[in-house]
Amino acid sequence: MVEQPFKNPTIMQETSHIPGTGQRLIIRIGQSTIALLTINEQHAVNYEETEMKGGISVAANVREWLKAHSQLTDSHDQTDILLHTPTLLEPYDEFDAADADMLYKYTFTGHDRDVVNHHELSGLHAVAVFGIDKDLHMVMADHFATCRWFPVCLPVWQHEGNNKDNRSRKRLHVYLHDGHADVFSFNGRLFMFSNSFVATHAKDVLYYVLNAFTQQGMKASRDEVVVLGSMANKQWLVQQLETYVGKVSVAEVPALLPDAPSLPPMPEDLILLTSQ
Repeated sequence: MVEQPFKNPTIMQETSHIPGTGQRLIIRIGQSTIALLTINEQHAVNYEETEMKGGISVAANVREWLKAHSQLTDSHDQTDILLHTPTLLEPYDEFDAADADMLYKYTFTGHDRDVVNHHELSGLHAVAVFGIDKDLHMVMADHFATCRWFPVCLPVWQHEGNNKDNRSRKRLHVYLHDGHADVFSFNGRLFMFSNSFVATHAKDVLYYVLNAFTQQGMKASRDEVVVLGSMANKQWLVQQLETYVGKVSVAEVPALLPDAPSLPPMPEDLILLTSQ
């Protein structure tokens, strides 16, 4: 099948590094944390993570954080931004950029003021449509000439969707992050299912995963659950899943960069984005 171009496409910035310098800046805005990763000539030179303050908006938190990190805007014109935000997946062949804003705000209530963005999932025949808080979008635009935005699960979808093991058996993927569980599956390289749940407790995740496994018509004797990310009691979750599903695996994320062992642990979506 020959893929057709988007109708009314949005032109997106292809690079997020400073041309000619080899420097790259990635900022991750999670549910309750702000993190940054700086890369220079394919070497990770710094990673840090900060808890957001309660009682003020995400945009206000980020504005204060950037004031305390003025060196970032002094040395970088461009940044990649991973954002924890509700995300809608649309089939590539049905996507129309002109309708994305209306469809997103109809699907997710309470996001009327969001700036709606989209990003094609290369090779997966899907487009991720996601919202960016208007004030947050303005804060980042005030500090960086070019921002390339991604929903946090996009690098994970991209990595797992291109895994050849998806063709040999049905696999239900569970990505644990920011007090949420993103659960998704593929048929070859096409999305079959995707949903996100608030899941701060491992017992809740167990219920959601087994329910999705059953609804997808998967068989405990044949199919697989793949667990990524981190949460409290993750080991207990894996052990419990193994009592119901014959094959449960904890995905191994590729090494970040040659000097990654010297850095603190970081979210898997951030690690995977560095190679995309």
